[in-house]
Amino acid sequence: MVGWCSDTTLDKIRDRVKVNCKRRGEEPPGDETLVADIEYGIVSGVFEFTILGEGEGEGRGGVEELGKALEYAINISEGVQ
Repeated sequence: MVGWCSDTTLDKIRDRVKVNCKRRGEEPPGDETLVADIEYGIVSGVFEFTILGEGEGEGRGGVEELGKALEYAINISEGVQ
């Protein structure tokens, strides 16, 4: 299962990408590239699910949501309600 966790708005995604690029000494991509990457993630079929979440750090809210979803799925598969 392959998933994608993201922030909830283009502005938040843009800000996170800028911080990560600055940390690596790279030039951040323009909005067209960001939008194209997001579109690919949504329509390509590569990712089986997308989680949009808010939280501290880099997409942390999405990672927390993923953990909750995994715990739920495991409980269901084991017959735990």
